[in-house]
Amino acid sequence: MKKFLQDLKKELKKRNFSKEEIEEIINDHQEMIETAKEQGLSDEELHLKFGDPEKLAQDLKENAATHVVEKGGQNVDGYTLLETFPVTAKEFNVEIALVSEDIKYENHDLDQIEVHYKNIKDTDDYTASFDGSTFTLKRNSRERHFSMRKESVKFIVRVPEGVQSTTFDVKTVSGDGKYAGITTETLHIKSTSGDAKLTGVVAKDAHISTVSGDLAWKDVTLESCNVSMVSGDVHMLHAAISGDLNTNTVSGDLKLEETTCDNLILKTVSGDCKGKEFYPKTVSLRSVSGDIKIENQKQTNIQVLKQKTLSGKVKIK
Repeated sequence: MKKFLQDLKKELKKRNFSKEEIEEIINDHQEMIETAKEQGLSDEELHLKFGDPEKLAQDLKENAATHVVEKGGQNVDGYTLLETFPVTAKEFNVEIALVSEDIKYENHDLDQIEVHYKNIKDTDDYTASFDGSTFTLKRNSRERHFSMRKESVKFIVRVPEGVQSTTFDVKTVSGDGKYAGITTETLHIKSTSGDAKLTGVVAKDAHISTVSGDLAWKDVTLESCNVSMVSGDVHMLHAAISGDLNTNTVSGDLKLEETTCDNLILKTVSGDCKGKEFYPKTVSLRSVSGDIKIENQKQTNIQVLKQKTLSGKVKIK
């Protein structure tokens, strides 16, 4: 039955069982097979007793999904539950640091944090923890593990609705991020070689830095916002910023739609800025090889405090 155990291990890996889960399942079945042999069962009888490895792995996966629900979690199709943390007070900070992984952060209606994953070869490469004041998800080592896998590692983090943070800090490399339902005093997003999408964000101060990736905002309320981007585009839609929007772009375009702010401070090199239904009170513009264009249906007095451009055009109407 050595081949049976090898095939079972292969099928369990396909279904994203963790290393520890696979080891436990294989050891249990090896023990049961040895016991059955001691009782005199033939190889044919053993095959009938334990069945097909593929079907067995699928049954175990479905049972595991049921167990997730029984624990108070929510099953996510194609994902495996990594950790669950009960939440008694909806005030905690968030720290995320990942390399070569995609992440989705969202709210749900349970009083617990859930971390789901897929396509992870070894869960020991990651740490998910919660001490009551800070939730952390990170890769334990920055060492890259190269493989022939086409699927990227993916995480889904679900937190209770209404969570408020003092700091929400995300650092990602070579991975995309989707973040929804964040309320925090300070928001830090640093992304390299990956896209970031934020919806439903409320923050006092937002600091965003992207390199070789796009940033999309939608339905955000901020007191101030600082954006730095290189070789990437920013699209902001339905944003209300009571203070300054300070942007510094190199080889990237900035698009602002149905957005308000007190002051727009824009520095751009080889990138365009387009505003549509964008209503700042004042603007300070500096452009090198880039055009700046703001067009609104509603006529308002947008005061230009500073304006300097080389090889570019500025148009506000």
